[in-house]
Amino acid sequence: MGIINNNFTTHHIGIGGEFFNYFVSYPYKLMFTYGNNYGRYHTPYEPKQEVGYIYSELGVLRKYLNLDVQLGAEFNSVQSPIFGVGIQLSKTF
Repeated sequence: MGIINNNFTTHHIGIGGEFFNYFVSYPYKLMFTYGNNYGRYHTPYEPKQEVGYIYSELGVLRKYLNLDVQLGAEFNSVQSPIFGVGIQLSKTF
């Protein structure tokens, strides 16, 4: 298959923190990426691809186990959007 895209520019921004009340905290993370894919240097894409990525994570349970919900999406100017959902379950000792 080889390399299909080695000429690109991207911009990233992210934020994270916690929503909380007196008893429970809910950590969150939001990340955004915008980029342009130009293809390979010797065989560029025509037209260039504009891409955007969104990722979010929210901690919903913090008692006996840690449970995080994850959502993600990829948007592309020449392809259909791709969406993803995940969960992360962990226990700290």
